[in-house]
Amino acid sequence: MTVAHEVPAIPAPVSSEPLVASLASGMRLVPARVGRPGHVQTIHIECPTWCTQNHVEDWQYDIEDIEHAGASFSVQVPTMAGDEALYEWYGRVSSDPWSSDLRMREAHVLVGDCSREDARLTPDMTDELADKVIAYGLQLRAAARVARQASQGGTAAV
Repeated sequence: MTVAHEVPAIPAPVSSEPLVASLASGMRLVPARVGRPGHVQTIHIECPTWCTQNHVEDWQYDIEDIEHAGASFSVQVPTMAGDEALYEWYGRVSSDPWSSDLRMREAHVLVGDCSREDARLTPDMTDELADKVIAYGLQLRAAARVARQASQGGTAAV
């Protein structure tokens, strides 16, 4: 009697590196942590190259809660009456890849004032706002000239 022997399958080598298919231009594969406390796991996600968020340290309960955020920038408005700024505007590039609103999935600019809901702007809206802020800055500079001259005993027209 002849007995056929099966040759055991050789397991594939184990790698700690994630398998990378083809990533879209401007994307990279990064680790992210998701899950409930005690059941957190590390996965790998596509992340835009402009995203500065650490998806491991800023872990989320669900993958759907992962958002991308670029470096934040801000401007503060000081006051003569105190040491703290009265107002602050901040902005950053943002995207929410799991949003039900398709516009939020695209890269957009988030602008906020630390007190209300953030404004989310398309690139074109951001360009328009930047033009208005530049014009406002020129008006501020002109007002400073008037105030400076008036403080020194002169007069100036705006």
